[in-house]
Amino acid sequence: MLQARLPTAPHYRDRKRYAWLLSLVVPCTMGVGPALMWWTGEPPASASTRASEQRSCGNTGCKS
Repeated sequence: MLQARLPTAPHYRDRKRYAWLLSLVVPCTMGVGPALMWWTGEPPASASTRASEQRSCGNTGCKS
């Protein structure tokens, strides 16, 4: 008696199985800005203001 064989499916491999780790890493980047502000001791706005003052007055420290 002949027996019919079922076709075998190709082996499935999920190539993106480790992509879920990004869902853990990306929300952690929200703390980078506040951590840098705490580490340097100054907010970014004052750093840019000081840089613009140095460009307009040079290192002489002009006072208005």
